[in-house]
Amino acid sequence: MKKDPTISVIMSVYNDKKYIERAIISIINQLYKDFEFIIVDDKSTDNSLKLIQEYAEKDERIIVIKNQKNIGLTKSLNKALEIAKGKYIARQDSDDISSFSRFKEQLYIMKNMDKRLVSTSAYILNDKNRIIGNFNKDPYPVLKSGNNIIIHGSIMFKNEKGLRYHPFFRYSQDYQFYLANFSKNDMYVINTPLYYINKHTNSITSKKVIEQRFYHTCALYYDSLKDYMNRSIRNIGEVYKFVDFIKTKDVYAYNDFYHRIAWHYLMNDYNEENFNEAISRCGLTPKKFIMIILKHFDKSILDKVKIVRKRIVFK
Repeated sequence: MKKDPTISVIMSVYNDKKYIERAIISIINQLYKDFEFIIVDDKSTDNSLKLIQEYAEKDERIIVIKNQKNIGLTKSLNKALEIAKGKYIARQDSDDISSFSRFKEQLYIMKNMDKRLVSTSAYILNDKNRIIGNFNKDPYPVLKSGNNIIIHGSIMFKNEKGLRYHPFFRYSQDYQFYLANFSKNDMYVINTPLYYINKHTNSITSKKVIEQRFYHTCALYYDSLKDYMNRSIRNIGEVYKFVDFIKTKDVYAYNDFYHRIAWHYLMNDYNEENFNEAISRCGLTPKKFIMIILKHFDKSILDKVKIVRKRIVFK
């Protein structure tokens, strides 16, 4: 009888033919070889599935799951977890790259420091595969600060019974997963960058910025909002209705939602119209006044403010 692998690698793919091959290669070339590689194709419409199947024919460690319809990242990862046989689970995003020593170094920490989840720092790549930055993470992350400072694609965690992503979360499923299942002492972040994040040239759309912030807020204030989680969120109108509901439960959470969206439009998109709309929804808070003042500064100054803030947040 074939013994179970030590690690089950789980990855969901949707239309990533431009990047998927290098992601797969970075896994199958790991120094640590005892793993199965579960790849869920989430009904891709490009050449992704064909590329995955070609590699599966060459490497018996690769297991392919083909979704009959597109169900999203959260549910696809849960499908992979249902069949994972490894003692440990390793995540990999389909457009990123893992260092060849990643699994070996993570396993060492898992076993010798008795951690339930280990992630790594990461380099940031542009479309030309050039390193344009990096995230150096605090070894012991404080998630309840409101910042998700664990790189999802880089995590490895113990395969414990019933450990799944919450199906409500279309985005920020990783943040809710950490908050719900792990304490600060359970987790460790390797400061050495062992992961490479691909930074796409196309910017995040306004719709996704709002949706991502919405699910992030739901994760952070889950205990206050869980009685509302059985409702389906299908469009931006329903997101705004939910945010109004958040206001009845926790005014701080409501203001925090619009603070962070306004900050994105001010410091990342430099979109004054969208910034004004978001900031107008905030209550009278010190952060609101600070951002209104910052709005009148030149973009070059705002860029410097953003750099300083990132150094404080990400250390």
